[in-house]
This record gives sequence, C-alpha cells and structure tokens, in this order.
Amino acid sequence: MDFFDHLNDTVVNVGKEVGQKAKDVTGVTKLRCQLSKKQNDLGKKYMALGKEVYKAHMKNEEFKNENGLYEEISLLNEEIKELNQQIGEIKGVTVCPDCGGEVTKGSSFCPNCGKKLQ
Repeated sequence: MDFFDHLNDTVVNVGKEVGQKAKDVTGVTKLRCQLSKKQNDLGKKYMALGKEVYKAHMKNEEFKNENGLYEEISLLNEEIKELNQQIGEIKGVTVCPDCGGEVTKGSSFCPNCGKKLQ
C-alpha cells in the first residue's frame, strides 16, 4: 500500500505543479497583451508629441505642453514598468535597471549588459 500512496501523492503534486505552470503562462500572456497595447499607445503619444513640437518649430514658436503629452507619456512609461515587473515576478526574474533585460533573481550582474546589481 505504501507504494501506491506514494505514487498517488506524486501524481497529485505533479498535477498541482502543472496547473500552476498553466496559470503562470496564462498570466504572463495576458500581461504581455496589456504591455503590447501600452507600448503601442506610447508610440502614438510620442508621434503626437513630435508633430506638436514640429508645428511649433515651423511657426517659430516655443513648444508648450498644452495637451498634457509629457504627463501621458510619463504615465504610460510607469504602467509599462509595472507590467514588466509583474511579468518578472511570475517568471521568477527581475529587470535590469540599465538595459531592461531579464535577470535571474539573486544574480550579482546582468547577463545582458554586465551592470552590477544591488
């Protein structure tokens, strides 16, 4: 009986691990979709900002941030940073503050750029 009890426990544990991995993959996929949308929105905001700056330049005027584009861009950058952190937490990695590459938790240096980490 001991063998079958142990086998049952092993099967149950493996099933739980597989279920958790599936949840993790689904969570990362959802976050990456959100991240992609935010990055697309950010590109549009940069484009709008560039057009406004160019218009002001062509009129020999100083650019004024009347549309709040700086703030919108800053907000989107913060949201993107948060989404990347959430993805990293699920995957068990951190993000290099210098290059943005994935770094295994507990690493002393970034494998992408070589920056010393805290």
